[in-house]
Amino acid sequence: MRFLHAAHAQVHRLPLRRYSHRYSRHTYTQQQLLSLVLFKEYLTATYRDIVDLVSLMPEVRDLLNLKTIPHFTTLQKFLARLPSELLSHLVHHCAEVTLPPNAMVPMIAVDATGFTCDYASDWYCERTGRPRKAFMTLSVAVDTDSLTLLGFAMSRTPTHEVRHAPTVLRQAYRHVHAPVYVMDKAYDAESIHRFVVEDLKAESLIPARKSARNSVTGRYRRIACDRFDPDRYHQRSAVETTFSIMKRKWGGYLTARKRRYQRKEMKLKLVVYALERLGTIVLLWSIRPFLQSRKIVAHPLQ
Repeated sequence: MRFLHAAHAQVHRLPLRRYSHRYSRHTYTQQQLLSLVLFKEYLTATYRDIVDLVSLMPEVRDLLNLKTIPHFTTLQKFLARLPSELLSHLVHHCAEVTLPPNAMVPMIAVDATGFTCDYASDWYCERTGRPRKAFMTLSVAVDTDSLTLLGFAMSRTPTHEVRHAPTVLRQAYRHVHAPVYVMDKAYDAESIHRFVVEDLKAESLIPARKSARNSVTGRYRRIACDRFDPDRYHQRSAVETTFSIMKRKWGGYLTARKRRYQRKEMKLKLVVYALERLGTIVLLWSIRPFLQSRKIVAHPLQ
């Protein structure tokens, strides 16, 4: 219910019309349907299952002001016609609620991972001899303290991390600023170092890719190699924690078949993660006086 309260509140702040068309039946608002779709994704349920669950949960119907239960195809068709940009806007809006605009955070971590485009088990793939080859590449930028999602980029084909890095870094920089951007060795390119130093006015904390025959080349790569701090670099694990949370709770696979639906499903996972982080942080701030009175923590995010 805490997640549903957060989702219901943020959905109503979207630039989303109450009804999809003035000649529609006006039985359900688009805000109600989007809240149900997010609730379905949060519970990792099917369209049929979420309709059955809502019918047995009067508190959900009261919160969403549902007089009748929608058919499962109503939710499916609503998500098909929902613009994908609204889901992206919802992810960035959750970040704005969690962290004030132009705030200064200690460090931002960037990394990429892959989500398979089917839900067949490894045992089934090994038995049939048909390994899973299709997957979606997802790159994200997160605040290492609060694990807030600050930027993301995705592609349907295998893509090197460097290709998504400028897009993700620009999204994070438009919202908050950080003195240090930490990435793994795959991002060790002169263009990435130059972009972080010259455009973002920050320090790039990236280990150097070097072998016995090749030395570190490039002005900004050499500077980053000389200033590399292994202790601070370990904070990059925050972005790995983000991927772990997403895949353990909502699965590391996509069930949609068409490419545009796969992008929407991926964005739904990001929205659900952002809403859960928002609800968790709001809960921690609400019990902060109790924690400080018992001297449990000095800050609710620690």
